[in-house]
Parts: sequence; structure tokens; C-alpha cells
Amino acid sequence: MTVPTLNSIAEFSTNGVTTNFPFFFKFLANEDLIVTYVDPNGVSSTLNLGSQYTVSGAGNDAGGSIVTSTALAGPGQLVVSREMDAYQQTSLRNQGKFLAETHEDVFDRLTMLIQQGFSIFKRALVRPFGRDYYDAENRIISNVKNPVAPQDAATKYSVEDYVSGILQTGAGPINNAFNVLYSDGTSVGTIIRDRLARSVANMTEFRSINPAIFTKINLLCHTVKGFGGGIYFLDTADTASADNNGTVIVIGTSRYKFVGVPDATTFGVVGDGATMNNVAHEAYYAWVRSKGGGTLNYPAGATYKFNDELLLNPISGIGFHNIIIQGVGIGAAIFDFSACAAGKDGIGVIGWGGRCGLRNLKIQYAKAVGVNWNKGAIRGGVSTMSRTFMENVIVEFSGSHGVQSLDSYMQSFRDVESRNNGGNGFKMSGFHTSFSAVRCWGGGDAAYPVGGNQGAGWDVNGMIYSNFQSCSADGNSGPGWVFSNMNTTVLSGCGAESNGQEGYLVRSSSADISGLPTIVQNIKGLIFDGCFAVTNSRSSPNIYANFLGASTANSRNIELVIRGCTESGDASSTVAYVLLGNSGAIFTHEQANSISGTTTATGTVSRQNNTAVGRTTLVQLSADQSIPNATDTAVNFTVQTTNRMVATISGGAVVIPSGVNRIKVTAGVYWASSSTGSRTIRFQKNGVTAPGLPQQKSVSSGVMPQTLTSAIIEVAAGDAIGLVAAQDSTAALSIVNNGSTYMSVEVIG
Repeated sequence: MTVPTLNSIAEFSTNGVTTNFPFFFKFLANEDLIVTYVDPNGVSSTLNLGSQYTVSGAGNDAGGSIVTSTALAGPGQLVVSREMDAYQQTSLRNQGKFLAETHEDVFDRLTMLIQQGFSIFKRALVRPFGRDYYDAENRIISNVKNPVAPQDAATKYSVEDYVSGILQTGAGPINNAFNVLYSDGTSVGTIIRDRLARSVANMTEFRSINPAIFTKINLLCHTVKGFGGGIYFLDTADTASADNNGTVIVIGTSRYKFVGVPDATTFGVVGDGATMNNVAHEAYYAWVRSKGGGTLNYPAGATYKFNDELLLNPISGIGFHNIIIQGVGIGAAIFDFSACAAGKDGIGVIGWGGRCGLRNLKIQYAKAVGVNWNKGAIRGGVSTMSRTFMENVIVEFSGSHGVQSLDSYMQSFRDVESRNNGGNGFKMSGFHTSFSAVRCWGGGDAAYPVGGNQGAGWDVNGMIYSNFQSCSADGNSGPGWVFSNMNTTVLSGCGAESNGQEGYLVRSSSADISGLPTIVQNIKGLIFDGCFAVTNSRSSPNIYANFLGASTANSRNIELVIRGCTESGDASSTVAYVLLGNSGAIFTHEQANSISGTTTATGTVSRQNNTAVGRTTLVQLSADQSIPNATDTAVNFTVQTTNRMVATISGGAVVIPSGVNRIKVTAGVYWASSSTGSRTIRFQKNGVTAPGLPQQKSVSSGVMPQTLTSAIIEVAAGDAIGLVAAQDSTAALSIVNNGSTYMSVEVIG
């Protein structure tokens, strides 16, 4: 027997397929082999004989083979090594036989142990002959102790720790950020480190840094990733500013100041739709107030949740709020108040004061009022607000009104939607002057009764010299618009569509006059200019006015101007007007309207069609007419020569159309002869001589042409205006169809 090879180790590459690994060195027993597998991740493990591999070839000079129970994943490595215990157990006695094979096995084992020792020595770190270094053969040296003495070998950890110490302390070789000088255009040199910022992950890490080392901090976020952060500089001159967790961070006695324009996230506000932001908002709001007011910027494209209402107060010593809250950027800045307690508003602006606004926001789920202007004020009291505004704001899903305003002047709403709220879309109460609304909407995403505000789209009371332009109220449970106790206000190009009750409702209301000046309490000068109404009265078909409803109270009149308006209904909205003048009169001055529905009126109601003022209807005979002796005879006019009043003829009389309230009549009769006796002509309304003179005229004999002009006659739609002729010449006498026998009815109001 021999040991014909020098190697005692065989290395193989694994590929996930091969299971048989032959090797070519001698081994005496299967247990003398150690099989090690290094997987593709570099993890090394020793395989178990029998369960994970089998061996063949023990005692064979040519070697043997390893067969694994499964194909080993690759790329990996399989190492087969001969590792024997260093003992010799064969005993040879004196005078015994010379057992050649036994002797050879003993010597082979000794040879193998010597080879095993050499294999260990060859894997050790060695110094080549004639060289002054140790050669690691391009291999990693692991498990090295960190250096202590100056000439100890460096480890990865010791190098990283050393470099980190240089960056933090500035102590080290000249070529670090602390010691490299550069010129910034001044006579004094500057070091690079002073222009580098230490990056910190959040405010907690920020507060753990050493101000003696870092003068500039790059805060990656305030509390939650994606919200807040920015650059802060150490202000060594400031020893007094308080920490506000936003623009001023105090660490020990040092103060870092925020660089740039802060927004809500600078103070820790988080727009993730879950974090409660009241504390962070109040810190931001307090900082802005401390500067005399300004704008609170909330980054758009985020939802900010609150568990209490946001209250805005006038700034002490200024008397105004001087605050604007706005969303900035792309998308919506959503304020979610769904986590608030019952009875809480969303945003409440406390009077008195003003110069306050909301812009580019969506305000949702307030338990009470979404936005409450002059919150907490007493109606008619000293607390008023001025110069407030809302612009590009949506208020939705409030428990009560969407937007409420009390006792304000010079207030402006532009591009505001108040929708799907539990009360009115807009509730304007108390006393308002110089109010302006442009392109605003009170309604719902779906038509009544599914969506809309549960009250009116707009409920406006106590307003003078104000205007609504291109505004609308659609799909609400109540009326589209309600107007009470107000005057000198114009609706221009406004609409009301698919509301549960009236399109527009005007009322003098005793319940809403508290605190109002007397001049406001009577409704005069409320002007509907180019307004539109379609398919209202959805909750009770044909009960409410599709266009305009009006009702009076306590003998206070309502006087309206309606011009250029259009009303259109369906089978459920055929009534255009419902006018209830039972406790005070209702007057409408109408012009150039397109109103197709019917009118329901009770009490004192006067509709004056100013479009018809100055218009006339001229009627004549179609043939001579005989007038019997001593008999009042209606002149039978049958021909309309002029009809700009759009009247009709019935029974020889002119029938007054809708919208005409006052007329003046002129007539002429040409008698066929100047026979003896007297001739009389007089006007009649509905077959009865109109009261007053000169409603009739008598002449003596000898006259053939005869004329008559009336005083002002009050009329209503459907009244018949006719002419009666009489003569006592003892015989019948004709009136002649020659153009001089006529009647002209002129509208004067």
C-alpha cells in the first residue's frame, strides 16, 4: 500500500445538478473525511455522513467519491478534506509475524497525518522568503481584533470609527472638511465644513446633535417621512427665542433657525389622513400671529385630520385677524374634521375683527358648521366682521350649515361650493353689507332627494347693497334660494334647478328681524337680473313655485324687480309664481322675461310688466254698426290694427294680458249724421263703467266725430276693456267704419 498523492483536499463547484464528486487522494475510513458545503449566499455548513452524503473508496490508493443525497444549489462550493485524529492504534508484538499490510497501513496513516499538517500550514498567513511582509494571497482576513498600539493592523470598524470622528469633531489631518480653506470673495478665509450640512432623519435625531460641532442642519422630515424638514442654521447671537418646534429649535443654550418660508409641515403637521394635527397647527398659527399675521400654507395633495375645531381670533393690539389659510401646490388640501366631538365646527372665525380668508381648501365632516364666520357673536351686537373672503373652497358633509356668516360687511365668496350638508349650503344671517358672491354653488353631487343640502342652497337675511353673480343652487331639499328682510341686492345670472321646494323664495319674516335696522326690514330693491329656474318643487309637485315664491308678514310689503329671467318646468313644476300677499302687499316689476308657468296669488299682489309699458293695442270696426235709440250698446271692435301689447279681443272688448297693471284708454266714434239729440260714449271694465271722470263723455247734436280719453285704470290679467255708445235721436243711428271709430289701450304700468 502507498500514499501516492500529496493532496488531502479536493474542491468542487456546485451547479444544482451534479451529485457525484470523485477525488483522488487516499483515505482509510469514511469517518476520516469532512465534507463542507458553501451555498450561493456564502453560508458554510458541514454535511452529515449518511443523511446528506455517502462515501466510497476507503483504503483505495486512487481515492474515492462523494455522492450527495440531493443536488447542491449553485453557484456554490463543495470541499472534501481528509482530517484524521492524530493517534496510532496498531500494536506490533515481538516474535510475532511480519504483517506487511498492517505495517503499511501504520506507515500510511503517519504519512497522511504529516500531509494533514502540511495542508494546515499552507493555509496559514505566510511571509515569502526574502520579503518583509505577509502574503494573504488576495483573501479576506476575518475576526481581527481592533488595533490598540500604533502599529497594530487596522480593521474595517476602526477605519470607519476614525473617519466618523474626524467628520464630527474636525480633529484630524489637514485634508478634511474642517481644515480645507477656500476664498469666498472676502478677505477672510472660510472652511468647507461651514458650508456643509449635517443630515438628520427627523426632529428627534435633530435634538440629539452637538451644537458645538454642527452649525448647519439638513432636516429630512419633521416627524413622519415626506412631511416637513429643511435647512437650519445655528444662530449664535440669539439667546432668548423660545423653541416652537418649527422655525426655532433650542438645544441646550443654542438656537437653530429655519431657513426659507415655513409651511404647516415645518411645525410637524402631517397630511397622511390619520395623524391628528391640532397641536402642530396651533404652534404654526401662534408663530404667524406673533409676526402680526400672515398666511398659513398647507401643502396640497394631502389630507389633514383634526380632532377639534380650528378657531381664529383677532390679534391683540391690532383688532383684526390678519390670517389667511390656504392650500398650496397641486391637488386638494383637505381638512378632515370627522374625529371631532359632536357640536364642533370645522373652522370658526371669532369676531370681532376681519381681514381673514380661506383659499384652495376642501373642508369636510364638521360635526356642526363647516366654516363659521363671526362664531360666538350675538346677533345685532357690537361684534362685526369685515373684509373676509373665501376663494376656491369646497365645504361638504357638515352636520349643520356648510358656510355660516353673521353680521359682516365687505365679505367676498368666489368659486365656493357648499354641498351635501345637514343644513343650508350658505346661511347669511344678521346684517350684511357690501357682500359679493361670484360663481358660488349651494347644492349636491346628486339630484334631490339623494344629494344636496338638507335645507336651502342659500338662506340670506338682512342684506343690503350687495350682489350675487353667476351663482347657483341645485338639488337641495328646501328652496334653492331664500331671501328675508333685505333690499338693494342684485342677483345677476344666477340659477336654481331641481330643488325640493321653490327655486327662489322671498319673505318678510318677523322671526329674522332681530337686530336689523328698520331700513332693512322691508324688502325693496331686490333685483333678479337674467336669472334662471328649472324643474323645482320636486318634493311636492306643483305646490311650490318653480320660479318665484313670495310671502308677507306683519303688513310689511315686498317689492321686486324681475328682468330678463327664464323659467322652465315639467309636469311636476307647472306653477311659476306663488305670491301670498296676505299680510302686506307684493309688487313685482317685470321686464323681458320668459315665464311659461302659471301664477297662484292671494291677498294684495300686483305684477307690473315693464316690458309692455308704452305698448298699445288699437282696435277698429270691421263694418258700420247701428246704435239703437236710447239703448247703451257695446261697440263691437273686431279688427286689431296694432297689437304690441299682445292682447286679445273678446266680445268686441280688449282682454288685458298678464303683467299689465295700469292702462290709459283713448277712443273715437264717428256718427253717421249730425241729427238731433245727444250722443254719449264711455269706457267699461268687465262690463261696468270704470269709476271716475273723464271715463265718459256726452256731446250735443250736430257733432259727427267724438273722442274720449280715460284716466288711469287699474287692471289685472283677463280684464276686458270695452267702449259703450248711446244716442237719443229718436231713431237708430250708425257709427261709421272709416278709421275714426277706434279704441286704443296703452300700458303705463
